[in-house]
Amino acid sequence: MDRSFEKRFNRYRSFFSRHLKKYIEERFYSLESDPRIFEIIQDISFHDCERWKSGPIEYLSPREALALGIHLGMGEDHPWLLDKYFGRVMEYLEWSIHHSQCKRTQSLAHLALGVILFEKAVHSPVSEQRNMLFLSRYYLEETIETTYTKSSREVIMIYQALVEVCLDNLPGALKFLAKAGKISESPLPIWKILASVYKNLGQERVSAFYMNKINSWKMENKVVLAA
Repeated sequence: MDRSFEKRFNRYRSFFSRHLKKYIEERFYSLESDPRIFEIIQDISFHDCERWKSGPIEYLSPREALALGIHLGMGEDHPWLLDKYFGRVMEYLEWSIHHSQCKRTQSLAHLALGVILFEKAVHSPVSEQRNMLFLSRYYLEETIETTYTKSSREVIMIYQALVEVCLDNLPGALKFLAKAGKISESPLPIWKILASVYKNLGQERVSAFYMNKINSWKMENKVVLAA
């Protein structure tokens, strides 16, 4: 993989997790999945997406529709672009889900919908947010059912926690963060959030539990590094 392609490839893969650094600053999250799928989608997107915008959706394969949906969804860096293409992004990704026989393609399309709906909701008026957040919750739940790598499940669970926060469901958000912390290879940022939230809620014993986990993890990793 040449350097220019690798850069585009990693940017495309990071589409699914790049916004998490806004909420958990100490970690860079990266979605892990079948690299070949990302290569195919990136290659499709780079060469063909611009000319496909004006063509009938029925002419696209499920992976082509997924590539085009994500390609247009990249505009979420600029909310006005996401507004412009939002309906078409939804259409392409839903087409990919309903016409694909590949579980990985379906899973990525579900996750893309969950992520885009969450980001769209965050940039929308409060009166319009709840329906998009409920849809985001649904698509994230569908994704987690077919995702098996720990790093990918961690990314999804953090998005699930963020959705629950936006829906004023703090207990639900804490549940997803706790689950993410259990499977994370670098759980400190998550545990710090949990310790802080429980302290602010007046639940000192739970906060102390996570502080003890943080201190134990630091000590264990010092030992590993020293060895």
